[in-house]
Amino acid sequence: MPTIYTMGERIDHYQIMRPLGRGGASHVYLAQDWHALQEVVLKFPDDDVIGGTAVFERYKREADIGRRLSHQYIQRHLNQGERRSSEYLVLEYMRGRTLREVVEKRAPGILPTGEVLRMLIQVCCALAYAHEHGVIHRDIKPENMMLLENGDIKIFDFGIALLEGERHRTWRGFSSPIGTPDYMAPERLLGAQISTPSGWCFMSCFVGGRPLRKKTDLLSLRDTFRTTRQAFCSSIQYSPLHWRRS
Repeated sequence: MPTIYTMGERIDHYQIMRPLGRGGASHVYLAQDWHALQEVVLKFPDDDVIGGTAVFERYKREADIGRRLSHQYIQRHLNQGERRSSEYLVLEYMRGRTLREVVEKRAPGILPTGEVLRMLIQVCCALAYAHEHGVIHRDIKPENMMLLENGDIKIFDFGIALLEGERHRTWRGFSSPIGTPDYMAPERLLGAQISTPSGWCFMSCFVGGRPLRKKTDLLSLRDTFRTTRQAFCSSIQYSPLHWRRS
């Protein structure tokens, strides 16, 4: 069971303001940093995660990744050298909406082509930087991308990221590929090893929904991907993104 913190409670020099949500093995709070005088995000691993060696390694890996990466389109880890009374991460607080919220607000329509391309370029820059530093996100999806108030986009949640060359691990002992099936890299759905160029979540921006709409098992998703890939390429041919040289 996770330790629950209440509004106003102090952890080191941070004061809890409100909960922001829960992840697969963590709980997240908005807090006030009384040293830096700014709002931050505190990410606590669940207590059972700390007791589980294999899964706790993921939490420590996320902290290591935070030390490796510093990019304008990636959520920043803060105050990494400080001593803390318990295990938690301190992250940049990003004001904005997730790409999922932005896409769903526009549904059934799609986002303007120029806006999508601008976001896509920023995300590609962030992923290229991460890959250059040996980090593979493995869970790129609209829920893990924040459109900021200034119009920029940032990727976040490296909780299941992999360091290049590291031995592959499955989630909590399950043999299924790790990640979100709806947005899992095509090569993973087809049974191949993951590689740094993976990720196709921006299809949802172009077609106005999830790229794989059916709720089904991974085996069926592999078949769905083969047919969806053809349908998507066909839809792009007649979308505003398709143009020909004059």
